[in-house]
Amino acid sequence: MHFDSTKTRPASSFGSEDDGSPVWSVDDDPEHPDASARSASAIAATTHNVTNRDSADARIELLQTTGPDARLFASSLPDVPGGSSVNAHRRREFRTAIIFVTVAALIYLLRYVIFGHPDEMLRYLMDDIAFVLIQALIIWLVLDRVIRRMEREALQQKLNMVIGAFYSEVGTTLMGSIAVCDADFDRIRPSVIVKYGWTPADFAAAKASLQSHDYRIDVRPEDLPALKALLGSERSFLLGLLENQNLLEHQAFTELLWAVFHLAEELAVRPDLSHLPRADLLHIASDMKRAYGLLISQWLDYMAHLQAQYPYLFSLAVRTNPLDPEASVIITE
Repeated sequence: MHFDSTKTRPASSFGSEDDGSPVWSVDDDPEHPDASARSASAIAATTHNVTNRDSADARIELLQTTGPDARLFASSLPDVPGGSSVNAHRRREFRTAIIFVTVAALIYLLRYVIFGHPDEMLRYLMDDIAFVLIQALIIWLVLDRVIRRMEREALQQKLNMVIGAFYSEVGTTLMGSIAVCDADFDRIRPSVIVKYGWTPADFAAAKASLQSHDYRIDVRPEDLPALKALLGSERSFLLGLLENQNLLEHQAFTELLWAVFHLAEELAVRPDLSHLPRADLLHIASDMKRAYGLLISQWLDYMAHLQAQYPYLFSLAVRTNPLDPEASVIITE
């Protein structure tokens, strides 16, 4: 199409709706330098403003005022949260607050008109304000504590699920593997063979006896390859547990994970476990001892939780106890 540039027209447009000729602007010609300049300017301005208000508003502005480049850019603008929806919500909150204050003021005014006695009204108003402070104190001392306790219980429930997954995947098997190397296992056997009829006092007594016990791990080179294979196969699982932010609230279990993961690293960096010197075996034994003690302690806590909350899971855990040589998953009576 050819346009006569000799006609007296504005610099940015040709044609008009009055004479029936097509309306053309520089924005419609992507090759025109003025169109590129205006599009680039509008894109830059809108990109700056889109972070300060709703991207839908910025998109509409681009579609109405700029050329094809900017229109193409407008179609790709992201929906930025906040914007007009947040502003509308704030305006509704402000209007609601104004309505409440206005209604309260009208009620006080009506009371004054009907009953008079402004001094008495002021006294009751001060009493109400003082009682509001007492209510706030009660809510802070009572309701806040109730909410915090409920949050702690919910978090503990999630942590117990994570602990259960740990023992199901690796903890129970690892505990049994290290128990084979426990030279004094017979001394702690009564404390780790959990029975169906145990009470919270029995669990507490078992933990107390284990805290005073000095574990003696007698490890041999032939015991290590199976342990290395077990921990190596569960390395990604252990890393996933360490990334769980909820575990920061459970210090004892976090220490257990670090102890197990350190033992896994110690074994992984040794390519040959069959010819380790005595000093190195003692070092690995100390790492096993650290993890072993934490494994048993946390396992008893977990078993007490299962008995109180999930009896069916507790039954299976008792029948698969790796520390009980007579345990059997098959129910015979």
